[in-house]
Amino acid sequence: MSGWIKRLEYGFREDFSAFTARWCGALRLGPAPLPRLSRQKRKEYDQVPCPFCRTWKAVRFRQTADIVQCARCSVVYLRTRKKPEILNQLYQRYADAGSHMALPRTRDEAARSGLRRDAFLAEILEFTPPGGQLLDIGCGWGAFLLGARERGFQPMGIEITQRAARYANQELSIPVVTTELLETSYEPGSLQVVTMLHVLEHLPQPQAVLAKVLRILRPGGLFAGIVPNIESFCSRAEGERWFWLDPHYHYVHYSLRTLAHHLAGAGFRTERLYTALGDYSLQRLQEIAVATHPELNQRAAFEAWRRKIEADQQGEEIRFFARKPDLDVGYQPRQAWHEIPAIRTGSQPGDLR
Repeated sequence: MSGWIKRLEYGFREDFSAFTARWCGALRLGPAPLPRLSRQKRKEYDQVPCPFCRTWKAVRFRQTADIVQCARCSVVYLRTRKKPEILNQLYQRYADAGSHMALPRTRDEAARSGLRRDAFLAEILEFTPPGGQLLDIGCGWGAFLLGARERGFQPMGIEITQRAARYANQELSIPVVTTELLETSYEPGSLQVVTMLHVLEHLPQPQAVLAKVLRILRPGGLFAGIVPNIESFCSRAEGERWFWLDPHYHYVHYSLRTLAHHLAGAGFRTERLYTALGDYSLQRLQEIAVATHPELNQRAAFEAWRRKIEADQQGEEIRFFARKPDLDVGYQPRQAWHEIPAIRTGSQPGDLR
């Protein structure tokens, strides 16, 4: 057995002999042999190469699960993961009481839900006028689409949680289908906006998804979304305990650099890309910060520090706004890594959280 790891089987960790090094705050354990799965585990889990460059060579990035970093393209991803049919069953719980995506009990509760993300919708309107079709992928019970309709868009959604989709269709009269994006037919060049709000990291075939989003958007159409930031302050500080590591559900862990690279590679022109606290717990962020910097217990000092780490690309989530180029302007997709435009970072006015 390799000198790096004496024995490793998925779900168990025994006597690692490894060097440690700082990499995005992670404990890097060197080359990561593919974990051996028992016969029963093989019924429950798939093992996959890098979802972007398809190589198997990787280094260990986290210990909680088989989370590795591709040795060729640097993408961090979940290499050993639950089979799609098992995950589909788990996603059905998203509509249950107590879940962050639980169905609203009243129309008034729906109208006041934080899942509407009004500030993010307002930011979308900086890049495109309302009026066309807006597709929200992983739309839950339709909170964001409800706000989009109020602002003048023609809303439509995709959601595999059956009860959530049924609520959107029956209670909100918003058309939502329960098929996967890659299995759903849309007319090429037909959509004005496509959104994914904490969804892209859940998708097992991100390259194919990005290609399809580009295809169904009309020229000049907008692709906007939010993903967790693997290079965030809390990811670095908490390591295995970082809440958004989410080892069963998050297939790909993006940084600003890797996300910008893959958007450009798919043919998008990035308009804005930055980090923010977003949905992460403000209280948890302050607890971690104060543990090492007691002076940040003062609100003014903490807020100034938070703005600085977000500007330094260490906010907990990444927000992106990318456009399908209008071919008339002569934009050439699939840029080389060194040709990617400079990233615009920092919190945006009026939407620090």
